[in-house]
Amino acid sequence: MNARILKSPRFWLALVIIGTLLLAYLSLIHAPTIQIGPDVRNRVVHFIAYFVYGAILTFWRLTVRPPDSTARVFIGSFLPASAYGLILEWLQMYLPRRDSDPFDGLCNVLGAFAGVSVSFLFRYWFQQNRN
Repeated sequence: MNARILKSPRFWLALVIIGTLLLAYLSLIHAPTIQIGPDVRNRVVHFIAYFVYGAILTFWRLTVRPPDSTARVFIGSFLPASAYGLILEWLQMYLPRRDSDPFDGLCNVLGAFAGVSVSFLFRYWFQQNRN
């Protein structure tokens, strides 16, 4: 893969759009199999999905020119990712064959926070090793 594409805001924006649509499809349209009792795997999937979504949002925000401050990028990536996860979880209350679970929402928020945080750690590590 060409390294220049990773610096392109359009590349990251395309991934943000694809991720947003994929999360909506999997959360609202795709009917899961019937589960009885708490399922730890479901929580892990929520965490991983929003970890990736938060990371993609962060990398997109970091490629926008002029670059924002670190705090603005962090908040501007974390808040939309976690809010989107909570909104999708809330919308599931009104859909047949779907259950809204507050622990799924918590895993969405924690995954978004971890994804944004790890993105910043990766960026810091990459900048330190490049010099």
